[in-house]
Amino acid sequence: VAGSSVVFGATHFQALQFPALAAAGVVFALLAVRTDRLGPAIVAHMAFNAATVASIVWGPA
Repeated sequence: VAGSSVVFGATHFQALQFPALAAAGVVFALLAVRTDRLGPAIVAHMAFNAATVASIVWGPA
């Protein structure tokens, strides 16, 4: 879980956002491990991406 979380954060190439991205990676990895399925982690990743896009599009000006 720790290794995949670090890789998740590092592959997004956002130095300032690395801690938050690594934390998201922990959540996604734990979802996959605890459910023994990738589906929940994929859905969580999609929701995370959707929230990011929404904050960019409709966030504070």
